[in-house]
Amino acid sequence: ALNAALRMTAASLFKIPVMVEVFRQQRQGRISWNQTLVVGPQHWVPGTGILQAYPGRRVSVQELVQLMMRVSDNVAAVMLMDLVGRENINDTARSLGLQETLVHTYTARDPLGPDEDNTTSARDLGLLLRRMAAGELIDRVASAEMIDLMLQERAYDWMLRELPAEVRVAHKTGALPNVRNDAGIMYTP
Repeated sequence: ALNAALRMTAASLFKIPVMVEVFRQQRQGRISWNQTLVVGPQHWVPGTGILQAYPGRRVSVQELVQLMMRVSDNVAAVMLMDLVGRENINDTARSLGLQETLVHTYTARDPLGPDEDNTTSARDLGLLLRRMAAGELIDRVASAEMIDLMLQERAYDWMLRELPAEVRVAHKTGALPNVRNDAGIMYTP
């Protein structure tokens, strides 16, 4: 690994720990896949996705997770972070051994400075994805469902570009000005 523990801007890679926390709370019975939320002006953020065009729309938690992971919908991510709690996302990341993965909580105890972006590291994502691939993240079924969502990534194909067609990649990309990320699990013949 090269600079594996270096804290870097996560861009949309922060959506992987968000997805993990949503699955964790769903398995605990704290939220339901069929629970619906309403897209409001407080959720609007620029960037990728389709929900910016649908204020007032009711969307299920399951659909929000799919939009967040398949098309990297930023509004879906904000809605899910509000639902599960940003501090819970950070707490779960720490409990999984992720040392550099942090999302803004916008509280007095925010672990990131006001001008900082959400962060992660290659080591953190490698650890998280390895546990997911082994079926150890939440439970075996949740791990498989998260992998299935990541196999459906549609925002960018950076990792896939140079690979043979028979290679499948469960991944998540992230992009901001001067940042291009792609993290995933490769399945080869």
